Amino acid sequence: MEGPSKLKTTLESVPNDLGDAPHKDLDKRVLTLVGEPSKERLVTLLIMVVLSSNQRLDGNLKAAETLITNHLELGNMLMDAWKSRSFRAIR
Repeated sequence: MEGPSKLKTTLESVPNDLGDAPHKDLDKRVLTLVGEPSKERLVTLLIMVVLSSNQRLDGNLKAAETLITNHLELGNMLMDAWKSRSFRAIR
């Protein structure tokens, strides 16, 4: 299966030093907690990715809403990540 598309973003990134196994475990947590996402549920999806990041990411509801509003590419990245069942690019 093809991974999420690489979109240009102005979002700050954090070091991604997790291996494949930890990412897959974290992905399973997100997929278990979130039903089928829709454009309206992207905030929930982002929050679940953040909460399941082993404290590598910090966020809250207001911050997630602001990120998705100010960075439209993030919504596309979240939907691509959901389709590929991998949130590594987001995390």
